[in-house]
Amino acid sequence: MKKLRSVPALVFALVGIAIAGAPAWAQQSASSPDLIRVTVTVEGTKGNPNPPAIGKEDIVVFQEKDRRPVVDWAPATGENAGLDLAIVVDDAIDPGVGVNLDDVRGFVRGQPATTHVAIVYGSLGNARVLQNFSADHEAAAKALRLPMGNFNSPGSIFMAVSDLLGRWPAGGNRRAVLLISDGIDTFYGVRESMPGSNPSLQTAIDKAQRAGVTFFAIFASGGGHFLHSSFLVSNGQGCLSRMADETGGEAFFQGFQTPLSFRPFLEDLNKLLGQQYILTFRAALGKKASLQRLRLRTEQHGVELQAPDRVYVPAAAK
Repeated sequence: MKKLRSVPALVFALVGIAIAGAPAWAQQSASSPDLIRVTVTVEGTKGNPNPPAIGKEDIVVFQEKDRRPVVDWAPATGENAGLDLAIVVDDAIDPGVGVNLDDVRGFVRGQPATTHVAIVYGSLGNARVLQNFSADHEAAAKALRLPMGNFNSPGSIFMAVSDLLGRWPAGGNRRAVLLISDGIDTFYGVRESMPGSNPSLQTAIDKAQRAGVTFFAIFASGGGHFLHSSFLVSNGQGCLSRMADETGGEAFFQGFQTPLSFRPFLEDLNKLLGQQYILTFRAALGKKASLQRLRLRTEQHGVELQAPDRVYVPAAAK
């Protein structure tokens, strides 16, 4: 088992558009726009799987190259426990993944009441919402279906992701996506399917960082000729890894095939979601709003901090 952290839409066939709304997460305080909120996952290192408690005084924050003040550091519990979790299934993957969907249903049913789950299918570059965000986990679990297996259809899973991010409802909950896909995106050509040159992937990463959404991914095999191309499969896994890594999440693989079971990965994901904190720091505002580099450091031993590579910083008031 291997664990890694990591053109307009073609058809507007959307279901249940209660998900529409402003894409921006409540990253900035209305009264103090320089106060930036970030979801951070605290992980133990290889020899220390259970990280110790981390306090505000243990966190050092850098915006670009400059150290910035930490204003607040709170565990994602109690009043901070709210989570909007979208499970996105790539409709182009092999329907054989159906044997794993019971694992996903069990994962959904086991979520706490503070987690609102949406079920979304990525198809032809669009996000088809089968279940809007809801605390009714049974309804969400029942909304899962077999993917269509549109192996050679035009479109991009990362365009579908961008479509979803652009219509995410406003609110102050943490935001996360579990993406089940092979990550293969040849919309712009085979060369552009590579993780470092895929324009659809870059747009999705930019939007996720802007909206404060953490991505987790489980690789599942596509079909058709993609299944037999190690080059494309490697590119797809690289794209999933980059999406997860640059938004503060993780990507899970088991070789180049659909895992025999999703359960170990979903157990890891549950653990990670339970080890999240809400960081608030005071940013330096510039002349223009932009995505800016974020780097975190801690002096605590045996601890890794997973956070997005960039955060959205608004412009200073004129």
